[in-house]
Formats: sequence, C-alpha cells, structure tokens
Amino acid sequence: MGQFPLFQTGPGRAVSISLASKAKVVLEENNTNTGSVDTPGRPDQSLVFQTGSGRPVMISKRSIERSRAVLMDGEENTGQWDTGYKLPIFQTGLGRPVAVKQSSIKKARTVLEGGDVKSGSGNGDTNLCSTSFQFETPTPVLMSSRSIMDDRTVTPEENTSVRECAAEPEVILAGMTTEQLRHFASYKEKQKVVMQNEVTKKVQKALEVAGLSARDVTPFLKVRVVGLVNKFSASTSSNKEGLITIWDPTEMLKANLVEGQAYCVTGLVPSNYCTEILYLHARGSYTTWKSLASAQTTDFKPFFTPRKAIELSKFGEVPLSSEFDIAGLILYVGNTYLCGNQKKQWLFLTDGSKFISGQECEEQDCLLAVSFSSPTTCEESALFSYTLSGNTVGFSNLVKQKKDQMRQIWVAEATESSTYTLSREIPRNSHLKEAATSAERWASRSYHKIKELKERVLRIVGETGV
Repeated sequence: MGQFPLFQTGPGRAVSISLASKAKVVLEENNTNTGSVDTPGRPDQSLVFQTGSGRPVMISKRSIERSRAVLMDGEENTGQWDTGYKLPIFQTGLGRPVAVKQSSIKKARTVLEGGDVKSGSGNGDTNLCSTSFQFETPTPVLMSSRSIMDDRTVTPEENTSVRECAAEPEVILAGMTTEQLRHFASYKEKQKVVMQNEVTKKVQKALEVAGLSARDVTPFLKVRVVGLVNKFSASTSSNKEGLITIWDPTEMLKANLVEGQAYCVTGLVPSNYCTEILYLHARGSYTTWKSLASAQTTDFKPFFTPRKAIELSKFGEVPLSSEFDIAGLILYVGNTYLCGNQKKQWLFLTDGSKFISGQECEEQDCLLAVSFSSPTTCEESALFSYTLSGNTVGFSNLVKQKKDQMRQIWVAEATESSTYTLSREIPRNSHLKEAATSAERWASRSYHKIKELKERVLRIVGETGV
C-alpha cells in the first residue's frame, strides 16, 4: 500500500489524500471556479467550498443546482428539482439550512397570514391564538426562526388583543384533540369546585362579621281549626275558624294530631284580632291538647266534612274561593316570572274524568291551571321542576278561582297551606290515592288525547306568555 500525501485543512488539520492528481485538480478548481456550477466534467462532479471555519468541503453539482433553484427561481419554482423531490429549504436564525415539510408550511402560512394571527409590522402588532390547522395548498415562505418569534412577540400595549382572542374559547376548542378536551373538561370541573369553595368561605366570613354565623332554625307546624257550636245554642253564627302555629312541635304531638278529631286546647296566645280567621300561637309546654271522646262530640253541630278528591267533571260544584283537593296528570310546567314582589309559576293538569264519564260535549272544561307564588326573597330557583311534567300528583288545599271563560279552563291558586304529593308517595289510606290511581290508569291508554291537550296548553301559554 502506497503512502498517501498529506494536506492541511483551513484550521491546520493534516489530512491524507489517496490520489495526488485528484488533490491537485481539486485545489486548482478551488482557486479558479469556487462556487461555479458550469465546470465541465461528469454529471455529478464534486466542487470544493470552504466553510466559515476555513475547512474545505466538497459539494456535488446536483446539490448546488438544487440550492440555486430554491434560492433564485422564486416562489413558483421553489422545491421543483430534477428528482421530483419537493422539500423546500429554509434558514434558521443561526443560518443553518433546514428542509421543511409541506404540511408544516401550510400551518405556518395559515397562522401568519390566514389564521387567527394577523401579522402586522412584525414589531408586536399581532393577535395570537394557539391552535392546529390543516390546509391543502402550500405556499413556501422563506423565514428564520428568529423572525417568527419576533412576529409573535406581544408588547404590554397589545395584551388587550390577546385577552380578547382568549375570550373566544370556541376558536381554541376547535383545534383540540379528544384527549385535550377531556383534560380541559376535568380542569374546568376542578376550577368550578375551587370557585365554589372560595364563595362559601367568603359567605361564611361575611356571616361571621355580621354575627350570623350560628343561626338556630326552629321548625313549626300550622294547624287549621274550627270552633265547636253546641246544638242547643241560640246563636246562628257559623263556626269561627282559626290557624294555630306550633313552634318546635314534638314527635308525639304530631302523631296525636288527627284531622277530624275534636280537641280541647288550652294555653293559646292570639296574634291577630282584626281578621275573620283567628291567628293563634302555642306556647310550648304551656299549651295542652286533650282529645274529646266520640260521645262528647255528639252535643256539637257538625264541624268536619271528610276530605274527598274533586274530579274536573264535577268541578263546577265547588264554591268559588273554597278549598279543594285533586289528583291529576301534570301536562305542562310553566316558567317562573316576577309579578310585583312575588315570583310566580303556572301548572296545567288534567285528571281524565271528562273523558272517562263520556262528557265529550264539555271537553273544553277538562283542564285546570294552578298558580303558585312565593316571595322574591326566596332562593332563585323554580317553584316546581320541569321534570314534574308527565307525573301524576295529588294536591291539597288549593283555592278555586274564577274560571277563564275565554279559554274554557278552570283556575285555582295555591296558598301557604297548599301541599302536593307524587302519586307513588301518597299513602294508601289517603283520599287522594284512588283519584291518583284513576288518573294514571286513564293516562296509560290515552297517549293521543294527552298529546292534543299538551298542544292546547302550549297555545294558551303562547297567548298569555306564562
């Protein structure tokens, strides 16, 4: 094996070349044709260039032609080489040439020209939203990583634009993957819990400052009563009615109080003297309730009429402004609205009694609209949930109001003594149980009729706006 001649590179490094003649040609061409692509030779002839550090390197003619095509032929011919390979060349901020995929160029061009980023002078006049884009037609753009960062620099004066863009979550969410959306939803839930905890702490602190941190809530029970009149009394006045409020009633007392039973009550305190109804208060252990035997009640005029559920087919028999009980199918739960200092809501129901009895000629009287109200100081929620629609419910102590003659529907109003119970929760011995069962039985085989009634209710709601 022959000894190879030694040559020295730009930095002074000694290298050996296998053929002295080839080294001579290389050095001569380096002195005369550096950077030229017109030197005759074989199609893939290599030329010698010098790096920034002085080191000679050999670059093939084909590579030089490709570089020239990219840098000099303009935007239309960028990346169109003789091999058909279409990776455009870009330069980094440090001057390093890199090949960029067409998909990356699409994203960069969209972000800088047609996406959410509106590039200005490159001095910070930019609105930036981070998202992903996919487009079809690429247009190569020559830029450095430094210039991209300059375009995305946001000055303090432009923070408002960034916040405005961030206030539109749809733009950001549109580019998120399923996994990212899942994490984002989890993050939102955690943030919601944190915010609720902060609000709770602030409310508790405010209550402590106001001296209301420890409030004792005393339960109470209201009992409606009527006075007893002796059969042999010469008085022609009707029985006087009263409403007794019992604060913090015991479980024994609640169990012993039976509707329709006569009691001898002592230790009551009147609270209002100027109304037809007596308002009385019990005084805890000072008030006693002693039930009267059946034999003792025979000396008094009838004072109690057993409750019964009223059917809509016989609703005309109920006196105006009197109380009644009814069970029916809820057709529609209206929206809550404000009326003065009251929050109101309407319910529409039917019991099917008109159709069961065959009174087709009076079909217009088969609906009952019930108005519920509460002070606006109550919590901001609906009096009745919309999920109540389609359920059979029993109502007690509703008050009959004047009929809506124009729309041919019965009207009632709920008071503070009115109650309602879902059909499945009504006790078997309740007077409403049979009525609720009858309404459910009719509803199970009257799908089309119920649909017609719901459409009628919606027309009424549209006319009245309730």
